[in-house]
Amino acid sequence: MDIEYLRECIILAKYLNFTAAAEIVHITQPVLSRHIKDVEEKIGVKLFVRTKHSVHITEEGKYFIELAEVIVKTFDQMMDKMESIKTGFSSNLQIGILYYAVDQYLSPVLDKFKDIYPNVNINIFPSYPIPVIENLLSGNFDLGIILKLNFLGSERLEFQVVKREQLIVAIRHDHILSKNETLCLEDLNNEIFLDIDDFFFNSYSRYIYQLCNKYGLIIEKRKLVNNLEAAILAAQSGEGILILPSQLRDIPFSKLKYIPISNEDCFIDMAIAHKPENQNIAIAPFIDLCKKVLK
Repeated sequence: MDIEYLRECIILAKYLNFTAAAEIVHITQPVLSRHIKDVEEKIGVKLFVRTKHSVHITEEGKYFIELAEVIVKTFDQMMDKMESIKTGFSSNLQIGILYYAVDQYLSPVLDKFKDIYPNVNINIFPSYPIPVIENLLSGNFDLGIILKLNFLGSERLEFQVVKREQLIVAIRHDHILSKNETLCLEDLNNEIFLDIDDFFFNSYSRYIYQLCNKYGLIIEKRKLVNNLEAAILAAQSGEGILILPSQLRDIPFSKLKYIPISNEDCFIDMAIAHKPENQNIAIAPFIDLCKKVLK
């Protein structure tokens, strides 16, 4: 069914006058009459009753017009968005990202995105995980580049994985295991594991412990610290070991060595998260470009 026929039905229902409606939609009265008849035959319902001096809308017609208005509005919104994408839309995009991931995950993408969409203004907010998540959930950020984990509130977000990170062990340079080029999880038996005590890293620790359990490694000794920097400093001091995503190997600590874990499924996904109800038109093309550039 032609979307323009629906518009004509809506106009006729408003004015209940074929001559006036035909003028508004810039067609002749006979053409409008034929279009209305085509619609009625298509749906099998009489929409309008026309007498010599008046036009009345039927009860079925009233219901049809309500639905037609929704369809036409949705169609117009879709076409507006597609036209914006085609011609170069204008938008503001607020992006939160883990502060240590900016260079690896945003630097390769931003220049390319700005070349394609020069009218999109991007604001970057490097931060710790919890502020990124809280601002995502509150709607202050359009996108968040974070680890894909089952943290509190994650069910309200949609995740698009952009890269798979190998897990590494952060260990003091003179530790007995530091001479290895790679490590298996089984090699970490009897080590003290450093944990970060907040709701995001608690979910990260659960993920790590599930992997350890899969390989028969039972973690019996743990030490809690307040944040990532404290955990890395504790590992540097020899107070324990830390399992991290490989993106963190670039953090320079002179007394630490980063050793890849060789077990085949020891990885974690880095993702772009957003609220599904967010209607910012720049979200989809930004995610698509990230997936192409970072894959």
